[in-house]
Amino acid sequence: MARTAPRILVSERQRRILDKLERSHKIPQQLVPRVQIVKLSGQGVPNNEQAVELEIGTRGDRPMATPVAESPG
Repeated sequence: MARTAPRILVSERQRRILDKLERSHKIPQQLVPRVQIVKLSGQGVPNNEQAVELEIGTRGDRPMATPVAESPG
């Protein structure tokens, strides 16, 4: 069963600010997915659906760390 992100209240004014940030070319690009997550959480979209829609991984699909090969000698 998918966990649902906690529903947050986003006012119309905050929504407009988030929309503006999402389209801005002046904010660091790593903030854009965070803005999108806040917007989707405000709509009550489950975490797994957010990950699919935003094409980002979830904790469960990260590959395990591969061991570093020992150098000969």
